[in-house]
Amino acid sequence: MRFEVNYKYTKDWIPPRCRKPRPGTFNDTITVEIKEVAASEAPWACVIHGHRRYFDEYPYNPIRYYGGKFYERAMTDMYIDRKHYATDSYGNRYWWCDYETERICQRRGMTIDDMVMDVRWIHGWIDHRDKPEVVSEIEGQASKYLIVNGEVWHEIGEPMYEIATFGLGHNHGGTSWFVEHHYNENVSKERYFNANDFETMVDRFFSIALGRGDTESAHRMANELADGDVWNYIDVLMPEVFEHDPQAEHGDGDEFMNMIDSITSGAGSAFEAGLLAMVAAIA
Repeated sequence: MRFEVNYKYTKDWIPPRCRKPRPGTFNDTITVEIKEVAASEAPWACVIHGHRRYFDEYPYNPIRYYGGKFYERAMTDMYIDRKHYATDSYGNRYWWCDYETERICQRRGMTIDDMVMDVRWIHGWIDHRDKPEVVSEIEGQASKYLIVNGEVWHEIGEPMYEIATFGLGHNHGGTSWFVEHHYNENVSKERYFNANDFETMVDRFFSIALGRGDTESAHRMANELADGDVWNYIDVLMPEVFEHDPQAEHGDGDEFMNMIDSITSGAGSAFEAGLLAMVAAIA
């Protein structure tokens, strides 16, 4: 699919009857192309359960694989004005108000018109740059999209698992895992796992959770695993395309955060962990 994008850029020029160059804003047009493929060319690499679903077009979050890259269904915001009667905390209608309007933001699948608007809109933020920068930005934005059987899909990073901890341990906060698409430089490589390594990740999760005293988190996840209804689970359909190796690709994380993790894992209570964390922060 091809379409034109009008854009502005800045360059130095010398106006008539002037001798010194000065910045000026100029207009130009570029033709961009969005790759269109059939569904058979971009098969589902995995399905992510309970992750980033804001509309019912798909019950879960399928991830397509094409040209060495991963794509998820592109989404956009849709605002709806909902009218309803104003009530108090007991559900009684206010006598002085017939109804009130509430603006609700919902997520829906992006249409081709939405995608074209998104690519064209990017130039509005970059008209202060020179021409090569603006063109590169527009082409980069367009290159993130893929049209599959008329649906708009957007490039993402390779899905993987990340174990995250919150609070001071002993059920203050908790321990959980998430599906992520990029590394966080503050988080150690020991917390990331390839999508194919679900069992290894689960073993590590329980080791961390129980080591911190997060028994409620461990109990909740054990129930989800027993019921077969696991939140943030990557159902891998093409195991050969998942190549992330956190041990080789990522670093050791933030030194201070690693120290706090060690404190919460070794403390006998959340109160003790809090005191030790304050001492560590002051030192």
